[in-house]
Amino acid sequence: MDKVKRGLSNQGIGFIPLLVFLLVDNYLSYTLSFVISIFLSLICTFIYRIFSRGKIFQFSLIPSAIVLLVYTLFMVVNTELVIYEHSSLFIELILELTLVLVYFSRGYVIAKAKRQKKYSVALRTTIRNSLSEFYYICRIYLFAYLLHLPFVIFFLISAKGSYDSPLMKVMLDYMPVIIGILILLYEHIRIRLVSNNLKKETWLPVVNAKGTVVGSIARSVSEQSAKKYMHPVVRIVVMYKGMLYLNKRKANEYVAPGLLDYPFHSYVFFRKQ
Repeated sequence: MDKVKRGLSNQGIGFIPLLVFLLVDNYLSYTLSFVISIFLSLICTFIYRIFSRGKIFQFSLIPSAIVLLVYTLFMVVNTELVIYEHSSLFIELILELTLVLVYFSRGYVIAKAKRQKKYSVALRTTIRNSLSEFYYICRIYLFAYLLHLPFVIFFLISAKGSYDSPLMKVMLDYMPVIIGILILLYEHIRIRLVSNNLKKETWLPVVNAKGTVVGSIARSVSEQSAKKYMHPVVRIVVMYKGMLYLNKRKANEYVAPGLLDYPFHSYVFFRKQ
């Protein structure tokens, strides 16, 4: 259960460097804001490298790094004035394009993660869980900012080049940060609720054909997977004068419903060693 919970970490945290840039850019020069976000990205990457050894993966640092790298390339060429006047919108557009590319690569990336035989089954499961959460949060950011951009374009057209309106300033400078923070809070609450539900879940060990435990899975998930996983079961045989005592299995049993079986049996529950 601990590995599964780690795989459900908040993948929106990796977008914090971009949100910090969008926020401080309203008060500092765009160059200094960029330097601060780069420095924060390096700190986050360093922290990620430490915690990834404990099987915590923060894949959202990748699109953040891509956005900042593209922004760096535009800073090198002679577009300082354009970037300065529209830096928040510029970052948002780059992020949208990056998220589109990242999101549509999910099938290939997840399939490749499944084929990494050098990792244990438990670690591959953790990586796939983290990737699923990563693509889920990318989809939320993608559609949230996709809904925000038409409003920005509308206000830009209606303002006719004037950026002094308080509403315009909120839409251009603060709304991207507000959207990002709201998504982070939503994902934090959702992860907490899912984790609490996982604590109430019954966990079963997964064994291979030799009976070796290779991982664990929630019983409810296993029951939905149509006999895909094997679990150890303890059975007690009752005999009297050479006869076996059998009874009919309930109609709602997961395996062999309605057939005769030993009366006493139970799954072996998973316990973390």
